[in-house]
Amino acid sequence: MLSPRKRFSILMRDNFCCVYCGSRAPIAVLEVDHRIPRASGGSDDDDNLVTACWSCNRGKFNIPPPVIGVQWRVTHQGVECVDRSYFIDKKRLFEMRRDTGDLYDWPIHMAEKPWVDLDEFLAAWQIAVALHARELRKTLDINILTKTLRTAREVRRQHCEYDAKARELFPEKFDGRLQLWSYREMCTVRDAIDAANKKAAQVSPGGQ
Repeated sequence: MLSPRKRFSILMRDNFCCVYCGSRAPIAVLEVDHRIPRASGGSDDDDNLVTACWSCNRGKFNIPPPVIGVQWRVTHQGVECVDRSYFIDKKRLFEMRRDTGDLYDWPIHMAEKPWVDLDEFLAAWQIAVALHARELRKTLDINILTKTLRTAREVRRQHCEYDAKARELFPEKFDGRLQLWSYREMCTVRDAIDAANKKAAQVSPGGQ
């Protein structure tokens, strides 16, 4: 038997929202239940407890449990941060890049955000598109997927190099985390990095 304090802590952790369908209190009656039932060996540990509405909890044998990572989780609504600070609706999972048209957008978009655990997001996104493909009548193109994942990792690598060079050239703009830059400052940083890279290329053996 879970204590009232334990139940409330789980409800609060899940932001008083059903992890299966997204229903929130007070519209839905919320309960705390075990992902793996105690009869099947499930424990009362926090990572085995979830918030579920009355309807989902009664019919959960037809609902696969949410996939939860450290930063991202997959739900029946899409993909979201565990702390609910960022959410991607399932209807947008298959969006393509407008500039190229031959890459899925979200992996590239999230690769440009330094706070995102890219490997975990890519895994969560792939699980989500597989989960929702039939419902949305979408087909995941394997060739486009492979190219998208490769491009996303290359974009992240370039952004890490850019960030390292920016920290080297403008240490005053960093205080343990990336500061906000104005558009004029961003242009200055970009020009300075380009100039530094050109200078490095000229003095290297290959540039002579």
